[in-house]
Amino acid sequence: MNVRNFVWLIAGIILIGTFVVATTTITDNSIVTTGGITANGQMLFTDKVDIGQPGVGGGLDVGEGGSYTKNITGDVIVQAFSYDASASSGSRFTELTLDATNTLLNDSADRLYVGSEIKFWAIRFAISTAKSTEIYNMSYYNGSDMVIEHYMGFLKNNATTVGTTILNQTKEQEYVIWDHSIDSSWIPADDVTDVIPNGARDMYWVAIEVPQGNLATAPVITDIKVRGTDFDIVSGASYPLFWGNARIEKHAPIQLSVQKVPGGVTTTAIDINAAHQQTVFNFDGAGDAISFFWTLPEAIDTSSDLEVTMDYAANAADTYELNLSGTKLTEATPIGSAVVPDFETPVSIVAAAASTIYHAVTIGEGINIQNMSIGDSISFGLERTDGSNAIYPISITLHYVVYSTGDHV
Repeated sequence: MNVRNFVWLIAGIILIGTFVVATTTITDNSIVTTGGITANGQMLFTDKVDIGQPGVGGGLDVGEGGSYTKNITGDVIVQAFSYDASASSGSRFTELTLDATNTLLNDSADRLYVGSEIKFWAIRFAISTAKSTEIYNMSYYNGSDMVIEHYMGFLKNNATTVGTTILNQTKEQEYVIWDHSIDSSWIPADDVTDVIPNGARDMYWVAIEVPQGNLATAPVITDIKVRGTDFDIVSGASYPLFWGNARIEKHAPIQLSVQKVPGGVTTTAIDINAAHQQTVFNFDGAGDAISFFWTLPEAIDTSSDLEVTMDYAANAADTYELNLSGTKLTEATPIGSAVVPDFETPVSIVAAAASTIYHAVTIGEGINIQNMSIGDSISFGLERTDGSNAIYPISITLHYVVYSTGDHV
């Protein structure tokens, strides 16, 4: 795609970055949000994340300073059970001692169950013998069945992801986390025959299950704890707690605020309400295009990928065809009209109604930034490739993973 030269004359492309911020207490539930995993082995966190302060607030007040097995009064509120799929019905569960050496079962459909009285964010394992490379399944209890869920693992000390190849190393403790969109359907339970173990009381359970074909080598675990979540006392929503050198996602909105366009793509004023309008880019035909630079920030994890989303409106209910392209500008990168973009992503954007704002629709994902360095840039171009009606790109947001800074509780 050729990005037109007129773009360089546009004044008023304003970059406004909002970043993940750590706070010490929950004072307003608008400052925190859930984290999730969009697919196995891919971590996603959004907006601002609360760390929590041990012993403070109406939340968990246990585990806020670390992983835990007991509550603040010393009562054990975490249990773990093995599940032998080949055993007789009613006799499949065996309780494990959390801080003892346990060799996990390795036949197909065998499971490890971990539960807590309070919703939790992760399981922390200490591993003395690594398992082979087969991929576990993970599930949670929804009140009637065990439901498969996405998950990933990462190492505690250096926050390196291991994807879905969990319990496959012994050099440090490892966390296994999952998509916390399950919180709304995660149901505590106790003693459901061959489904939920007979524990001390109702608990929230997750299970790690051996896949078809068995494990060549079963892992040996020497310690099991869970990582606490805090919860908002008004909404009851559960939130993750970070620690150490956690990797978290940040978001860099690029507001396409138009002050002057000497030539090229036209602009138009759209009514926001009865009192005012906004001037926006008017993509009303094939070839209309804009471009912008983005510089890789401090602490970005270049082993991760970028996702690009767009906020927009349109003058008619329709499907609009766009193309996002980009060139990676590392040191001594050639530029010019003969340079082919490093990536191009065609996308169909749906506006279900005219004169309506649509937020955070993905227009590009899986953009690889490996072999790039902090301070390198990407030149992005966004072009319309069809011609009916008009779509108004209002803002673009780049989502990326960084290493958090400072010491967390």
